[in-house]
Amino acid sequence: MSTIQTEPERIRSALQCIPATNRELWLIILMAIKNEFGDAGREIAENWSQTEPAFNVQAFQDVWRSIKPGGGVSVGSLFHHAREHGWRDDQPHVKPTAEQVEQRQREAANRADTEQAKRQRRHAKAAKTAAAIWEKAKPAQADHPYLERKGVQPSLMLRELPASELAQLAGYAPHAKGQTLTGRVLIARIKVSDKLSSLELIDEKGIKTALAGGQKSGGYAPLQPMPKTDGEGLTILIGEGIATCISAKMAMDCPAFAALSSGNLLAVASELRRNFPKADFVILAELLK
Repeated sequence: MSTIQTEPERIRSALQCIPATNRELWLIILMAIKNEFGDAGREIAENWSQTEPAFNVQAFQDVWRSIKPGGGVSVGSLFHHAREHGWRDDQPHVKPTAEQVEQRQREAANRADTEQAKRQRRHAKAAKTAAAIWEKAKPAQADHPYLERKGVQPSLMLRELPASELAQLAGYAPHAKGQTLTGRVLIARIKVSDKLSSLELIDEKGIKTALAGGQKSGGYAPLQPMPKTDGEGLTILIGEGIATCISAKMAMDCPAFAALSSGNLLAVASELRRNFPKADFVILAELLK
């Protein structure tokens, strides 16, 4: 005799057969889960999304927030794709009761509050560490291999430290994609609402990462002090990378801000628009080869 599964158990069972590597399918599954459970389904969706090797928690959070419950993708689509990938289940779909949904939403809200408090503590600790590292760092030199390779001069807003000293101050060895930063490490401040939140780190080989625990979403690396103006007659440059923004700043003699990732460009543009409502903005697009 088979055991009757609850709906979350059936969904978790089905998700074991669905790969999270296809972005289009990933979005469909997230929409199906949120349509079924609302925000109470976030834990299920995030746990499944983490089976993708390139999982990015910030990208997941942004997409999850953008999905509106009650959309056109039902949980039936989830089961359909699971069956296409070999899942077998003979039990009928049982829509949760209003009481069950309400309970799940309360539990999800409590988890969200706990997670938010943890994030705030991590962010505060990282900001304090970032300030200490920045204070110890020296102005970036023109002979830094990364800057020489990019053909740009060091910004006054860039500093550098030996990787060994950086690791000592940070309390760990910064790394990205399995590679530890080595040599002289360039350091740029990441600011959110013009307050230091984290650091962008670039070593001699061009390996890039951010200080662990710091807030990066919505943050930018300014390549000059923040202009004291509402933006009247000002052109502001926003690009993805540090070197791109330095090059454009040198060419156009305009304030430049690095968003540090393409997915962060809109958030940074929105933040700077609030600071400089009368400025003209230029987004520095990077062509794909």
